[in-house]
Amino acid sequence: MSRLVSAMRTTLPNVQVRLLEWSAAAQIEALEKGYIDLALLQATSLPSSLHAMQVAKDTLYIALPQPHQLAKRRSINPTDLAYDGHFVPQKEVSTAFHEAIVGVFVSRSRSRRRRGKVRGY
Repeated sequence: MSRLVSAMRTTLPNVQVRLLEWSAAAQIEALEKGYIDLALLQATSLPSSLHAMQVAKDTLYIALPQPHQLAKRRSINPTDLAYDGHFVPQKEVSTAFHEAIVGVFVSRSRSRRRRGKVRGY
């Protein structure tokens, strides 16, 4: 992000850049009300009043404690996590990120018995 901000400041010296960490919903609302001019966000859909273009693709990682039985593997199939607890960001906070995790890990797992939310994330 710092390279992007530096490039913007060099290329567009008259543009004020402020980094704010808001949910996608808050950014969309601020764009529609004219409070901000642009937003970098993850969203599965946007209102027709906004124009969007993809500027980067994210890589989704799984983090495991070193002693976890899957930690030494080079790759993990989502079904390998069927009996592990899944912590998913709240959909209201980050819809696209939530759906990416659910789509890759939770929906393909056979068990959803221990699913929790990471608060404020």
